[in-house]
Amino acid sequence: MLDVLAILVNFDKLWIGGGNSAHLKFDLPDNVEVVDNSKGIEGGARLWHACSVRETRQLPHFNQREDSH
Repeated sequence: MLDVLAILVNFDKLWIGGGNSAHLKFDLPDNVEVVDNSKGIEGGARLWHACSVRETRQLPHFNQREDSH
């Protein structure tokens, strides 16, 4: 299942959290890690922060402001 997710989403790193994630019984690839839920909240806050990597590097055209006179 992780192979399919990697193809669909093309992630560099995947963090898995949630109540049952600690019960995973199989080896995870090097770029997949089980973390506690606080990491998800922190990641969400970073994603929506005005100076996120998403806006400043990956999609620089979104930083272009049109002058409205």
